[in-house]
This record gives sequence, C-alpha cells and structure tokens, in this order.
Amino acid sequence: MKFLLILSSLVLFVALTSAQSCQGRPQRQNCLGGRDEGVRHLHGCNSEPNDLMWYYNHHTNECFRMQYHGCGGNFNRYCTLTECQRLCVHRT
Repeated sequence: MKFLLILSSLVLFVALTSAQSCQGRPQRQNCLGGRDEGVRHLHGCNSEPNDLMWYYNHHTNECFRMQYHGCGGNFNRYCTLTECQRLCVHRT
C-alpha cells in the first residue's frame, strides 16, 4: 500500500515537473503559421517564458530557433528541436 502511494506520488511529481519545465508551450500545436515570437508584457501573460523556442518552416522542412516573448504567437512553437522535428519534419 505504501509502495503504491509513493509510486503514484512520484508519477504525479514527474508529470507536474515536465509540464512546468517549458513555459510558453501552446495548449495545442501545429506545424503551420511560420515564425511568431509573440509579444511582451500583456496583462495575464506568462512573465517567465522559455526564451528559446523552436518553430517549423514548411518551405525548408526544417525547425529553427526563435526568441519567444511570452504572450500570444501562433501554435507553431515547440520547446525542443527534437519535439519540433518529431512532429513536423517530413522524412522523404
């Protein structure tokens, strides 16, 4: 019984930690829209976003770094290069 409680607490901790590790990830993501760095200092915006995010360029079929400002932007925004490539880059 204690083991299950400890295990479920650990799983919950890991899930919460990974969700908080990337401030600025949109609720849903898509590979459309190009680069959109968002804006700074709007009411209700994330005050400490990940400065470094990635976006997918469909013309070159590559992911590139961008500076994210913490508010707004489109859904073409990823926390890591690996995440962007996994979801967007088409292998031929």
